[in-house]
Amino acid sequence: VNTGFISKAENNHYTLSSDFESMKQGIFKMTYETPSLTRDGSRNITDITYYVEDQSTIDEIISSVRRRDNSDYKEKLDSTCSYLVYSTVYFVDSTINGKAHSTITKVTGGYTKKDWTVSVVSQKLEFGQVGGAGVSAYKTTKTPTSSSWSYTPPTSWKPVRTDGSLACRVGLTYTVELKRNAGSWKVELTNDAYNFNN
Repeated sequence: VNTGFISKAENNHYTLSSDFESMKQGIFKMTYETPSLTRDGSRNITDITYYVEDQSTIDEIISSVRRRDNSDYKEKLDSTCSYLVYSTVYFVDSTINGKAHSTITKVTGGYTKKDWTVSVVSQKLEFGQVGGAGVSAYKTTKTPTSSSWSYTPPTSWKPVRTDGSLACRVGLTYTVELKRNAGSWKVELTNDAYNFNN
């Protein structure tokens, strides 16, 4: 199986319905929902599942899906492998006065517990976008209280320049403080859709 099956399935009006966790395991589920209703008022839904074993092919497919969906997913284990933290940055690209720009539309993420002897003390999320000759900067800080979260930026945020000729950053930093008995430590995840340090 190669990356072409995604385009072939989508040309036949299937949509990719797998989440990132499934895709990382090489499981790519395509779903087709008929536009017309059946006699009982429901829709016919057909699924096709592709299984990919080659890791480089899996990585290539996931990369192409992220570019297509204008999203960027990152994850990281803490130093003791007790928690997996993850996040996705959703963004929209645009062209303004002939220059590439981008703006965040949503950020999601959270953590997965792998060791029940370790607990979460606190969470901190910083996300924003900066870039352009005028150094347009937008940033917000959140303190999630649950194991998963989703935030949208204020409507006042404007696209920032991301063509690479000027310094820019569009992304987030997610920090989780962990604790076991008397010891505590932090895991920090950086997830940037764009980051140029010119």
